[in-house]
Amino acid sequence: MKSALAVLIAAMLSACISHPLEAPPPPAVVNTVPENWPQAQAQKQQHKTAYLESHRVAYDWFGNFAFSETDGIPYITLKLLPKLAPELWDSDDNFLDAVGLFIDERQKTYPIARGIGFSGLSRSDAQGNIDYASFTCGACHIGRVRLEDGTIDYLDGGIVLPPEPGITDFMSV
Repeated sequence: MKSALAVLIAAMLSACISHPLEAPPPPAVVNTVPENWPQAQAQKQQHKTAYLESHRVAYDWFGNFAFSETDGIPYITLKLLPKLAPELWDSDDNFLDAVGLFIDERQKTYPIARGIGFSGLSRSDAQGNIDYASFTCGACHIGRVRLEDGTIDYLDGGIVLPPEPGITDFMSV
């Protein structure tokens, strides 16, 4: 048995040796930096905003809908965590900032931090007994940075950054 396994591994390794690695293709083309950087940045922001508005349903699914209607933690339990263990959670306004999630100021009426969805948004039985809360794609892929002027820039499709000043202040460099 051991010898058969050794022969199999040797055959697999010999296949790797018989096909040498090829050099990667020539380097990617690097676009030149626009002369008017603020204008180019504003145009990019307008394009992103228009794209998100024209794909609102897909974006809402990405940002707000939980991965499952039946998995996760009961929503009421999640909302009770800061009351049950206040020493573990930072604040009443957004107790999930302790784990890097934030209230998205673009969604004033959303009941919980960005990145948490609950089954009440999508379940087939609107009168079901339990709403479950779990992560959405937006938990990892919607971030934000505070700019030098104090405004917040949302990074849709980006990553969530920790709230430490040394990391989030890179925009002012």
